[in-house]
Amino acid sequence: MKLRKVIKGMLAFLFVLTGFFTFSDFKVNAASYDDQVNVRLVVPETFKLTPTGSYRLVNVDNGRSVDYRGSLEFRYSRTSNAIGVRSDLNNSYIYSGRGFRLEERTPSSGNSVVVNQVRVAGAASYTRNTYRGSMSVTVNANDRRPRLHNELDIEDYLKGVVPREAIASWPIEA
Repeated sequence: MKLRKVIKGMLAFLFVLTGFFTFSDFKVNAASYDDQVNVRLVVPETFKLTPTGSYRLVNVDNGRSVDYRGSLEFRYSRTSNAIGVRSDLNNSYIYSGRGFRLEERTPSSGNSVVVNQVRVAGAASYTRNTYRGSMSVTVNANDRRPRLHNELDIEDYLKGVVPREAIASWPIEA
């Protein structure tokens, strides 16, 4: 009788321990936005993101965090139809068929991401630009290119858009 209790206790312990190690790598606490805006950005097949602040890089295929340091270079592989990423920490590419998310750990005005090559509205060529919020890099199966989405709260979106689109001579009410 006593032996059964010990065995049941050990099995319960192993079950809990196995569950902890199995699922602990998959838990990712990303920033959530009350009123989220998702903006598609046009990028070339290879581009860099340089995050400043508190971010986490997540492989969408398995939900696991990817260690990185400094800039992140993304490239699209036509042969495997996948997105690869490498950083200053790791010189070789890690590939994902579904892509990567660069997530704010918590929304903060100190967080930003520089995109080294992005085509902004009205521009004929790629330029460097800074964005607030999180980023999603996925594969676009239709035109076989990387797709970059900026995900952020509407308040942060307006802080970036209004100063660029408003004309100084407009009345203050505008």
